Amino acid sequence: MSEQWPKLSKQDWLTLVQKELKDKDYASIVQRISPNISIEPYYTADETSGRMPPLIVSNTWESAEDFHFTGHNAADTNAAILEALNGGLQSLSIHCDTVPDPDALKLVLNGVSLGSVSVFFSFPQGTDALSVRTLLENVCHTGGISHDLLRGGILSNLHDAEMIAGFPLIKPLPINTGDHQCTQTPEIVLARLLFEADSIWEKSNPSDHHALVRQFHFTLHIGNDFLTELSKLRAMYLLWANYQLARGIERPSEPYIHAVFCRDAYTEDENKNMIKASAMAMAAVAGGAARITVTPTGTEQSSFQRRIARNVLNLLDLEAGMRLVPDPAAGSYYFENLTEAIAQAAWDHFLNQKKRS
Repeated sequence: MSEQWPKLSKQDWLTLVQKELKDKDYASIVQRISPNISIEPYYTADETSGRMPPLIVSNTWESAEDFHFTGHNAADTNAAILEALNGGLQSLSIHCDTVPDPDALKLVLNGVSLGSVSVFFSFPQGTDALSVRTLLENVCHTGGISHDLLRGGILSNLHDAEMIAGFPLIKPLPINTGDHQCTQTPEIVLARLLFEADSIWEKSNPSDHHALVRQFHFTLHIGNDFLTELSKLRAMYLLWANYQLARGIERPSEPYIHAVFCRDAYTEDENKNMIKASAMAMAAVAGGAARITVTPTGTEQSSFQRRIARNVLNLLDLEAGMRLVPDPAAGSYYFENLTEAIAQAAWDHFLNQKKRS
């Protein structure tokens, strides 16, 4: 059917657009993403590089949720976790004010099938690596799971890969430059994430590099600009692959990305926030995030609000079928151009940072 449509060149399209714009200049509809990145509303195959295969080869993302352990609320934390798991949750982020002792840990994880979910922990500043390793061993003992099957990671910046020896599915190296990502341009965000990873790489043993690339997990904060945020996540795939190739890794690993929402992404209107949550979650899924935390839309963080947030990803999975197509943006001239523009600008900024350091 498409063969019956007249084929227009870019110049034909520009002529039609200029007619509609009348006295306005074409530059008025070119979006300025940052001082270094601008994107046109329309591209052709001639303006896109030859790389069209998907950047993302699998859609194995997990829905994640935050839980807070204070040392005195183990039973309440467990009740919230079980409610979330029954509602379809696939990954836990447990933020601890103190490292749980074995008895508290047993209460927190009571009824949790650790073979079916991933578990990430954060700890107070100053927590030592030995305490974290002991916790992981206690988690395995409590859940009746072997060390090599425990999935998850450490959210605190301990940056000690040695502590997870024997835990091959635990990611101990979080790269997160904080919520101020939301006020920065995409290339600055990605360059800083890459720079943080590079600083760890520089201090590591070269013999560990092939294992090291799979121990990083990157946190990316996303906002309301669907097209840019989706492309920003895809650009991280390009950057991380190029970084590994530059470091001599012949078969690069995909980046493990945790997508969270910017703190100021919502308004005071909870109904509008539900729409925003859906759009941001779609950007995270299509952009290749491995874990996605949907922020509840209300201020109360009630059980109902958490369930609604959880259901955003349930609907994208079970109703929209967004697991069925890895990298749905692949092949789109617009997304390919924006992805490469962000990646190139980020790479240039990263190299400039390295020169100054």
